[in-house]
Amino acid sequence: MGRSINRLVVVGASAGGLSAASRARRVNPGLEIVVFEKTEHVSVGFCELPYLIAGYIKDRGEVIAVSLKDLRERRNLDVRIRHDVLGINPTAKTVTYRDLESDKEHEIAYDRLVLSPGASPIRPPIPGLKSPNVFVLHSLADADAIMDYIRERGPKNAVIVGGGYIGLEMLEALSRNELSVTIVEMLPNVLGTMDDELTSLVEAHLEKQGVTLALSSPLEKVVLGDDGYVRAVVAGGKQYPADMVFLALGIRPNVNLAEEARIQLGGTGAIATDWKQKTSDESIFAAGDCCESQDIVTGRKVWVALGTTANKQGRIAGDNAAGGYSVFKGITSTAISKTFDIEIGRVGLTEKEAKKLGLDYETVVASARSRSGTYPGARKIRVKLVFERVGGRLLGGQVVGEDGVLARTNVLACAMFNRLTVEEAARYDLAYAPPFAPVWDAVLVACNLAAKKVKTR
Repeated sequence: MGRSINRLVVVGASAGGLSAASRARRVNPGLEIVVFEKTEHVSVGFCELPYLIAGYIKDRGEVIAVSLKDLRERRNLDVRIRHDVLGINPTAKTVTYRDLESDKEHEIAYDRLVLSPGASPIRPPIPGLKSPNVFVLHSLADADAIMDYIRERGPKNAVIVGGGYIGLEMLEALSRNELSVTIVEMLPNVLGTMDDELTSLVEAHLEKQGVTLALSSPLEKVVLGDDGYVRAVVAGGKQYPADMVFLALGIRPNVNLAEEARIQLGGTGAIATDWKQKTSDESIFAAGDCCESQDIVTGRKVWVALGTTANKQGRIAGDNAAGGYSVFKGITSTAISKTFDIEIGRVGLTEKEAKKLGLDYETVVASARSRSGTYPGARKIRVKLVFERVGGRLLGGQVVGEDGVLARTNVLACAMFNRLTVEEAARYDLAYAPPFAPVWDAVLVACNLAAKKVKTR
């Protein structure tokens, strides 16, 4: 790692890759930085795409965080769109790529390389799922295809396969486009990454909105019309009409390049990295949905695909690849989402996960108001905490309600990042004013309840 660094090559022009390239430019102004992107779009805010489809975001261009022109001219990055990286030779320190415009292959040498090819949506091997009215959402082109189909074909019924975060966000988006929506989910609850006491509140809210929930109903087949379009979905032994189908079955890390270059993968199946985002090859770093993270709560390696994580990892990777020094201290798997009027936040471990890991834990569920009861707009907010039975270290939290979920989720994330006990978190000096919170915030109520259950040994 002591040799001079003249050229950095970055694979992927999304959150992780562009964060790496931008940070590298600040650290090393004279460095040649080449960024390859297979698609024609760069710096897309993927998390914003459901809200573009829903109509909350009116201008399609607003989901582009930084334009291609700005990346090239203001940040001095050699960003090459529609360039598909085909392989890496770590011994020769070269990358082979295809220019998709000319359909010609080329080779480029690197001193340092950052891998950030992201992840790809899961499509089960069921006949008919490549029909024109079956969609995923993992790119701006995917969003365009969904909006074009709705505008041109006017579908009335949609089936969403999968009840996780993206499924629930697309549920609202499709409902706002006046479609009647059914969620097909193989698990007994939506939001399988959360606990049942909280997901039951979400399910009740969805049913009030007229959503059909087909739970414990694995997808079995799709029924095609003579024109090759899906007409219905069969799940759990029942048939549901479908003018369009949306697959929300999760994603897999894109690790083909790493595997072929014999870069080590971790136990999760994603690329293994150290605290500096360095891979098993001294000159190659990785960031974003393609690689693992360190879980602050348990110390184990996990794969959690979030934009917040990708940006932070990219910054660390770019710093170190350009000759600087910084470390990524890990994640608490903090996430938040909403569907219709209900907000859902989580951080750390759920009870299901704590049980699976064999931890000695306790839980509490507390209810409070999001604001002072005398102030308009106050809503009930539910907080569940998972904590160590002995000592009371906070292991995880989940928050559900129609108001104020973000603030409570972030408070719990801060407590967990600093490895606090529930008793220590209960002493937080949180802000109070009737428009924002009651004098005893929901987090403090939950932590005080939890402290009563903590054992000293």
